[in-house]
Amino acid sequence: MAYKAFISSTSRDLKPQREYVAQQLRDAGIVVDPMENWPADSENPATLSAKRLAGCQFCIGLIAFHRGTIAVHDPQQRSITQIEIDEARKRGVQLLIFLLRDSEKNRAAIPVAFNQLDDDHVQRWRRSFESEFTCSYFDIGNRVDEMPNVLPSITRQLTEWEKTKRRRWRFVALLLFGAAVLFSALFYSSSNLQARLISQCLAIHDPVAFNHSTNGRYHVARLIDGRADLRVSTDFRQELIASKDVFCLLANGFPTFREFEDEFARMASRGVEIRIIMTDFSQANRPNWAGFASAVGLTNLEADAGVAVNIYDLIYALQKRFPGNVELRLNSKPLLYTMWIRDPNRPSALANLGIHYYGGQKDWPYFRITKTLGGNQIESMAQQFDRIWEMSTPYSPITFNRPDKN
Repeated sequence: MAYKAFISSTSRDLKPQREYVAQQLRDAGIVVDPMENWPADSENPATLSAKRLAGCQFCIGLIAFHRGTIAVHDPQQRSITQIEIDEARKRGVQLLIFLLRDSEKNRAAIPVAFNQLDDDHVQRWRRSFESEFTCSYFDIGNRVDEMPNVLPSITRQLTEWEKTKRRRWRFVALLLFGAAVLFSALFYSSSNLQARLISQCLAIHDPVAFNHSTNGRYHVARLIDGRADLRVSTDFRQELIASKDVFCLLANGFPTFREFEDEFARMASRGVEIRIIMTDFSQANRPNWAGFASAVGLTNLEADAGVAVNIYDLIYALQKRFPGNVELRLNSKPLLYTMWIRDPNRPSALANLGIHYYGGQKDWPYFRITKTLGGNQIESMAQQFDRIWEMSTPYSPITFNRPDKN
C-alpha cells in the first residue's frame, strides 16, 4: 500500500522547510502532493486544500509564528492552514505537528510581516498543539539539524500500523481456523449438514436438478408425499412457468391441476404447447380402471373417477381458451407411474418420473432427470410419451361416456 501525506503550513515564510520535508517523505516512499504543484483552480483555496486531504494517511503541520492567510467567508475567521489541520482531525488523518521553536534567534530570523507572536490568537493556537500533541521543533536555518525531521515520527507510526495490521491478520486467521474446526466438527457429526453441503456442491454442476426444492436439497431420487409435498416442498410452480416450448404430462387423475391452473393458462398464453394424457375413466373403460383401482387399494372408486372427470372438464375449458396450444387425451390403459417433461429439445430440459406402488403405499419415489446429467434419458422419456399420445383418444365432453354413479 502506498501511503500519502499532505503538508500543511504557511508558504512564504517556510518554503525551504516545506521542500525539505517533501523530499524526506518522497525518499521514504510516501506520496506527496504539495501546494506548489497544484494547477490553477477557480475553487475557494480553503475548500480546495481541504479536499486535497482525501486519501491521505498523514498530515504534516509546520507551524511558525503566524496563522497565515485568513480564509474568505470562514465564519470562524480561520486561516487556510488552520482549516487544513482542522479538516485532517475531522477525517482521522494522522497529524504530526512541527513547531518553529520560540527563540530569540528564530524571532530575529523571521521577517516582521510573518511574526505575530504578540497576537493572542497565534499564541493560543500554538499552545493548543503543545497541550494536545507530542510536538517536534525546528529552527530557521539551512543546516540539516535545523530542519523539521519528519522521518522518525513517520517511521514510528508506520511500524505501529504494521504491528496492528499483523495482529489483526493473526486474529482473523485464528478466527477462520476456529470456524473451520467448528464447521468440521458440525459437518462430521451432522448427516443433515453433510447432505445439504453435498447438494450445494452438486448444484454447481447441475443447478436445475439440485436446487429445485424450496430448501435447496435434492437427492436425485426422493419420496413425494402426494400433492401436499409437491406443492410445499418443490418449486413445481416455477418450473411450469419456465417452460419455453412444450410441457408434456402423463397421469392417472391429476387433481393437482386445480392448484396450478393459472400457471398452465399463463404458459398457454405465451404459446407453450401443453399436452396432457390422463387415464380414461369412461364407463366403457370401467373394467380397466376398476381393476387398477382394486389392485392399488383404492376404496372410493366412484369418487376418484368423478374427480378425474372434473379435471377433464377444467383442462378442456383451458383448451377452448387456447386452441392449438392445449390438448387433453385419454389413455385406456392404467398407469403405474406419473411423468412430466419440460422442453425436451432444449438444454434446459427437465423431466420427472414418479412410481406408484401396489398395496396402499403412501409415499412413492420421485426421480428427476436433466439434460446435463440424464444423457439420452429425457429423449427416451419423450419417445415413451409420444407413443402413449398416439395410442390415446382426444377428449370431448360431448362424446365422453361418463362413469355410472350407481
